[in-house]
Amino acid sequence: MGLVATVPNTTMHYYKIYGLKAAADIQLQQHTSDLLRTINYPLFYTSPLKICYQQLQNDATANLSILTSDPTFATGESNTTTAKTIKLLHEHSITLHNNNIQWPFPLPQAGTTINLILNNLSRSVRLKHNLNKYGLYFVEQFTNNSYTAFLTWRQVHHTIQKIPRKRAPGWFTKLTDEIVAATSIHNHLIMLNPFTLPVFNSTKSPWIYHIPKNTFGKHSKTSNGKIIYRHWTLSPVTPGKIIKCKGCPETQKGKSTCYITAPVSMITNLQVDRQKHIHTNISDLQSALRNLNPSDTSPIIFTGHLFHKDVSPNE
Repeated sequence: MGLVATVPNTTMHYYKIYGLKAAADIQLQQHTSDLLRTINYPLFYTSPLKICYQQLQNDATANLSILTSDPTFATGESNTTTAKTIKLLHEHSITLHNNNIQWPFPLPQAGTTINLILNNLSRSVRLKHNLNKYGLYFVEQFTNNSYTAFLTWRQVHHTIQKIPRKRAPGWFTKLTDEIVAATSIHNHLIMLNPFTLPVFNSTKSPWIYHIPKNTFGKHSKTSNGKIIYRHWTLSPVTPGKIIKCKGCPETQKGKSTCYITAPVSMITNLQVDRQKHIHTNISDLQSALRNLNPSDTSPIIFTGHLFHKDVSPNE
């Protein structure tokens, strides 16, 4: 017995009537079955498939597993069958969990993945490619320490720990607007911003900020957990520019140059261009310093050679 032409297609697919499966449902079941079979294969951890899944995780550049959180893949990887399968699973709210082994390995950094923003955008794949190129993986990299304002493109160089040659890309402003609109993630941002005072890495930049002393400098030598740096100060003439210290309380007697020794744990990187301009929001460093020492009420001074500890609260 046939059906009239006016019968809706849902009649054919409704499980209590004909129960025919749509092609998309059959494909989803097949892909899910294949994915589970490959992951649970006894020799999986010695197979090339393990490398394939980890490569997708690296491309997603997130601190959440691509099997438990909907990822955004960049151009190239997004066109692979495995990537499409993972995206299809998340579209149907299917996640895979391994309570014994944390794999694939996500990024170790703390932060709110930018993928939460990209998943709702039409050109997310291309945008993800550009973000990966600049090292922008987290929402916190776009904001100041207290999340009250967005950083300029020049100031973002501090959070990505490099100075790109090109000017601000066109998508930068649009993406900040999308972050503002995504109110659901605002309460999940990490307090305090972990990208304002990043952990010191000598390969990122020779320029440093000494957190307790509130001073700038250039890395000279590191040994046994200690760092020696040449002291630089903010120029009293040009805002945001640093100049060599020509004498301060830290200068040894009989010396014309100033070198300071400090624990590496008290040092963070800075990005400084050839003209000796600091690419960061300097007031953000002040704010982060205050958050680290809330009991310290003495004024913070960046100009000249004075440290905040050298100025009494009554001055």
